[in-house]
Amino acid sequence: MSTLETLDVGLANELKLAFRRHGYSSEEVKRLSEGDTLGQFRNVLLGHAEIKMLDCFRETGELTGTNAITIPVLPRPTPKALRSKYDWIREKDGIEADTSPTDAVTLALGVVLRPKESSINGQEYERRRLSLPGLLGYQQAAWLVENQDDPKLAAFKALCGKIYIDFPGLVVVDADGRRLFPDLDELGGRWDLCWSWTGHDLDQDGRLASSRK
Repeated sequence: MSTLETLDVGLANELKLAFRRHGYSSEEVKRLSEGDTLGQFRNVLLGHAEIKMLDCFRETGELTGTNAITIPVLPRPTPKALRSKYDWIREKDGIEADTSPTDAVTLALGVVLRPKESSINGQEYERRRLSLPGLLGYQQAAWLVENQDDPKLAAFKALCGKIYIDFPGLVVVDADGRRLFPDLDELGGRWDLCWSWTGHDLDQDGRLASSRK
């Protein structure tokens, strides 16, 4: 008998409704109620254990093997440098966060969609990104745009117009308080550096740029 089945019927229904309000599917609620999962949650609530964030990043395989791309050591952009190009970035505290790597990295393209998901909403997309280390940022996106005609990046150039790539290692804030991160999309048959709202949905054409482990 599952944990939820041993509870008072009214209380069990309240718990199930609470799970559903937070986006859990019926299958996920069922899995939570099996075994000792809820007991482990109780230990977290009592301070006896910590939640370990799951790495839900799944590489999509476009840039592997002979098509792998190494991005060199690059510094993070300063607020002044960013505002010189994008004056819409808020002057004070315009960079909300920058966790992008500054060492050389091998580019990994991937998704945080589960195998049977065709898309997720922006809130869920942002929640899943928070658990991911090594997300690339502005400097890596700009380098790829600048070097897209290099024959060594031919496989990357060939993806232009087929996918878009998010680089949420950097998050900036505009004058209206909107939060954005760099992304690459097609413009006139070439990769172009754009900015996307942090709350945008993710579908099967979207990719996250990360450093390969």
